[in-house]
Amino acid sequence: MINIMDRMVILQKVIATISGLLITAGIPRSGARILAILYLVSMPLTIQELATLSGYSESTIFSALKLLKERNLVTRLHSRGRALYTPSISLSALITEAHSSIVERARNRLRSIRGEYNEVLGSKIRLLEHELEALIRRLRGEEG
Repeated sequence: MINIMDRMVILQKVIATISGLLITAGIPRSGARILAILYLVSMPLTIQELATLSGYSESTIFSALKLLKERNLVTRLHSRGRALYTPSISLSALITEAHSSIVERARNRLRSIRGEYNEVLGSKIRLLEHELEALIRRLRGEEG
C-alpha cells in the first residue's frame, strides 16, 4: 500500500512531467504547472486551490491564469459565487497544435529562404518543405 508521502511524490513527478511537456509547447513555467494540475485533477479549481496545490502565490496564479485565458487554454466558470478554472482544450489537442505550429514555422522559413539559393539547393529545400507539410497534416490528423 502506498502511503500519503509516496502519493505526493508521485503526484509531483506527474505534474513535473506534464508541465515540462507544456513548456516545450511554449507555455511559461508557472502557467504550465497550473495547467498540468488542472489536467491532473480533472475538475475545476479556484485560485486558492491552485495556490495550495502548486505552491505559488495567488498573485502568481492570477497572472498565469490571465495568460492562459488569453491563449484560450483555460475557461473560467462560476459556481456559488466562486470563480473556477478548467482546461479549455485537451492535452493531446494542445500538444498537437503546438508541435504543428513549430513545424509550420520551420516550413515557412524554408520557403522564405529557398529563392536565395541556386536551383539545385532550392529544389532540395522544396523537398524538405513538402516533408514538413506532410508532417503538419499528420499532426493535425488530416492524413494517415
